[in-house]
Amino acid sequence: MISEQSKPPDFLLEVAPEGTGEIDVVEKREGFAALGIPENWLFDETGEHYQTMLAGYVLVEGRDEPIAIETLAGGALQRYDGRST
Repeated sequence: MISEQSKPPDFLLEVAPEGTGEIDVVEKREGFAALGIPENWLFDETGEHYQTMLAGYVLVEGRDEPIAIETLAGGALQRYDGRST
């Protein structure tokens, strides 16, 4: 797909499939960073496979850095932007 688009995607979302949690969290993230994908997210509705419901990573100088997540009223999750709500 990258060869067809001439660049990596700007954003990637991995939805937790059964049995690949550790591969998604470690190996695939390393691969996404190597491909130059600037932002990737992991979503796990139950939190069972990724040990969290939502995790995000941004590429900084060739390495994944975690994105802060906040829980809103009612349990909704979002990227934490540092401002108080």
